[in-house]
Amino acid sequence: FGRIAVGATNIILSSPACKAVALGGLNPIVNGHAVVAAMNNLSTTSGPSPGKIPLKALDVDAFHSFFNTIADLQHLNSVWYGAEAHNLSIYDGMPKESGLDEPVFAHVVPRRAGDFERSDDVFDKIDTWSPLLGDHRPKRD
Repeated sequence: FGRIAVGATNIILSSPACKAVALGGLNPIVNGHAVVAAMNNLSTTSGPSPGKIPLKALDVDAFHSFFNTIADLQHLNSVWYGAEAHNLSIYDGMPKESGLDEPVFAHVVPRRAGDFERSDDVFDKIDTWSPLLGDHRPKRD
């Protein structure tokens, strides 16, 4: 995924034909936070890879798979984590000067009453999120 390697243990769910995949355990902002990535049709020895295809260029199946995977994950979060709502943040590639090769992906962050001191703090957490940095989850007393 982008600049890091992910394994099968990170896959929460994938769409039929693996056109989109939900990845968890990547430094979650809150329990249930996952990243959904659209997959291109390029194959590697281990299967399809995230592509740098912009959202507007995804084929119809990949586009629907991306958003259906997000909706499926939201349902699972409501069952598994008691999510009452979700914040979604879609990243459609990165500027060339960033030097990063990111696929189309979305943060899916489950929300519950009182999960952050200020509700809008979730946006700062999403903006500064990295799969490689420390735990972003709010601390509980």
